[in-house]
Amino acid sequence: MREFDFIGIRLCDEQAELFQASLHETWLGSPVFIRRFVYSDVAKEFDNLSVINVPFETSEALERINAPFGKTSRKGKRYSAETLYWMGYLYRYWCYVHEIDSIRLYKDVPPSELAKRFEIYHTLDPEKAVSMIQEDLGLDQANSLAHGVAIYKDILKRSKQ
Repeated sequence: MREFDFIGIRLCDEQAELFQASLHETWLGSPVFIRRFVYSDVAKEFDNLSVINVPFETSEALERINAPFGKTSRKGKRYSAETLYWMGYLYRYWCYVHEIDSIRLYKDVPPSELAKRFEIYHTLDPEKAVSMIQEDLGLDQANSLAHGVAIYKDILKRSKQ
């Protein structure tokens, strides 16, 4: 687990603003935008912290996220600006502090699951919200098991060298 420091705060704010901007600057439904973001190079730059080395431009990031895809007529559900801001902030907080990548968190906590918890948890400290959501979704044990399996695979890999 990593300390939530100035870099983490900056990353959370930037991702939150990006998620919120997607409501007004894209034609996409919120879950579609979030899926595109998670699998984009932009998310990888957030995950590996390289995004902190360059000035962050929301409009440029939105273009990079949507560039590989054509226009779509699938609007889908659109979350409120407040919900998107909170989701962007909490997703990045979770990834940064717990040192997991965006794709893994997206698979564990889909946007629909996070969005429906906005009203309940948006006023909580981010770590408390993460803890409560993990408990709601039964992720505590699953993550411990996955961590144990990763350690075991690493040990096996080293023993074969």
